[in-house]
Amino acid sequence: MKKGKSRLKAYKARKRLKKAVLIGLIIDCLLWAGVFYSISRLSKNNHQVITIQKTIIKEVEAKTAYKVGLITAYSCGGLKTKAEILLNCPSLLTGEPRTANGTIPEANKTMACDPINMGKSFEIEGLGVFTCTDTGGAINGEARFDLYLENVKLAKDFGTQYLLVKEI
Repeated sequence: MKKGKSRLKAYKARKRLKKAVLIGLIIDCLLWAGVFYSISRLSKNNHQVITIQKTIIKEVEAKTAYKVGLITAYSCGGLKTKAEILLNCPSLLTGEPRTANGTIPEANKTMACDPINMGKSFEIEGLGVFTCTDTGGAINGEARFDLYLENVKLAKDFGTQYLLVKEI
């Protein structure tokens, strides 16, 4: 059931993104059509033109685009057996858990990512802002993220979700 919801959510996110891009293209086309119409009217007129009124084109602020990311979760909290610790958080065997850059992971702030995104912060739709301070063997690709949550139960309940992600 969760996979169906996350796929639906990702589908809706892609649909919203496509709609925004399409609206932007339509606005651009309309603006350029106005410019060409003004020029063609001037060229059809046989009289000498002394002044030309400038066509004003409103610039739209460039925003970083959202992309759909594959989001999973992990945690070091609530691990009981040595096998669980080795699988999920081997740094616990030598003391406190540590991320790839040596910091202690913070629940709902830290995430593992592809090394290309290390140190960057991302806003994840509906979840907030996370900073890439960790890597993982299964974390491959620019749009693949693994969130650090308070405990393993929350991480398992989170499952796998496709959400909109934006670098900030």
